[in-house]
Amino acid sequence: LSTDLDDDGLPCQWEMSGIPYDSPSGVQFYPLPGSDPDHKNLYVEVDSMDTVALEPNAFSMVEQAFQAAPVSNPDGVSGIHLQFILDQSDLLYKAQIEVQSDENPLPDDPDIGSDFSIRLNHFGSAAEQTDPAWNMQGRSMREAKQAAFRYMYVGSKGYHDYPNNPQDAKALGVAHGALPWGGVSSFIYADKIAETLPALDLATKQAFTVMHELGHNLGLGHGGGDRINGKPNYPSVMNYLLNINYDWCCDPSHGFMRTPDYARAESMNLRTLNELGLVEAEGLSAGSGLGRYGSFQMPYAVGGGAPNLRHVRTAYYNATALDFGMPFSPNGTPDGARGDIVVQDLNWFPFGSGFNGPTQMSSGQELAPFDDWGAISLRIDTDLAEHTGSPHPSSSYYTLHPGCLRQDHIEELAASVVICRPDLNSDTMLNNFDVSRFTEEYNNQTSMGDYNNDGAWDFFDVSTFMTDYQAGCP
Repeated sequence: LSTDLDDDGLPCQWEMSGIPYDSPSGVQFYPLPGSDPDHKNLYVEVDSMDTVALEPNAFSMVEQAFQAAPVSNPDGVSGIHLQFILDQSDLLYKAQIEVQSDENPLPDDPDIGSDFSIRLNHFGSAAEQTDPAWNMQGRSMREAKQAAFRYMYVGSKGYHDYPNNPQDAKALGVAHGALPWGGVSSFIYADKIAETLPALDLATKQAFTVMHELGHNLGLGHGGGDRINGKPNYPSVMNYLLNINYDWCCDPSHGFMRTPDYARAESMNLRTLNELGLVEAEGLSAGSGLGRYGSFQMPYAVGGGAPNLRHVRTAYYNATALDFGMPFSPNGTPDGARGDIVVQDLNWFPFGSGFNGPTQMSSGQELAPFDDWGAISLRIDTDLAEHTGSPHPSSSYYTLHPGCLRQDHIEELAASVVICRPDLNSDTMLNNFDVSRFTEEYNNQTSMGDYNNDGAWDFFDVSTFMTDYQAGCP
């Protein structure tokens, strides 16, 4: 059992008091702004090159999408409190960022740095980076912040093999780490975004890319629970068909994806599509339980009557039957019928069609819908975060901070959690730092300083604390 009551990867102790770290003056606590142990919180630090900062509304749109997320919280209010902390906005500008490859466009530039070195050099505010505790041996301030904050870098445009190859990379952004564990950093290529998607305002274009790359950090693939892109039964910003938001999807009648969102539970009422046996009479859904997706429209690809010739059709999710092509046709040519069982490569799109699905053959796949919001993980893996020391939500060793437990949890916790009350700084050790912390809390007359919980700050608090301290912990 964890004292992470809201399941956001941040123990209640951290959300109430901050994340402990060592400093020259003793243990300090890194604050989590606006944190609430009864409501999910998510933090992303953002740095950007000089002159290429994203529109403020782009971040607001994504924060609003998370606020409206269909996820529950102990406080009874749904949603996730996402905060983009906008930090440095004057990092070195370079018009062409060298990337590893067009398929893996993570930065690898002699001037800007690699994906790893960018985060290493720029994560943290300027004041934090000059603090003696930032890289202090033991549990540093950096490690404390890395336990709760993801990182986003906004740059110009990626090029592979520049200047030998003047062709810029296709990517609007890239995330470090995706399935199955998620990741901690992402990179947004703002100049590339500005060149694309003329149907949308700049902030909206940026918001779609930011939410897409953040989705990878939270464990989502291009198919939600898999890497299959272009699935017609997957209405998510993770799907390139919707992330690259072309004119076809911006008609007011398809209004859902005019703002970014991940696939919701209602999308699980769409059918799993086996490309080796598509039942035309069934269409894309069971026709009920679709909620907001009832009148939503998505494209799918069919054969064009000749090898490698493809056409795109669109279908409403509530349509009862669709023409997926001619049975047994090697090229999958539509025949006007809607009652056959057909073999068709639904997510193989023609190049240059304006539908940003896969342009290579991928026949025989099973295309499954996915509930993104029900699957995302806000937890930062300790290895990915490259931090150690602080008790993690998976640990069973906690100091039970006043306010971190509701009455209905106490009996369950008592049977499963090793309680060490005098370990006030939650470092799994009893030492002078705990005595200093108690003295500070006692002098400030906080609830933690009222050690025996009698509503008074007196000798009995000191005596009870020293008795527990001298007795040690299990």
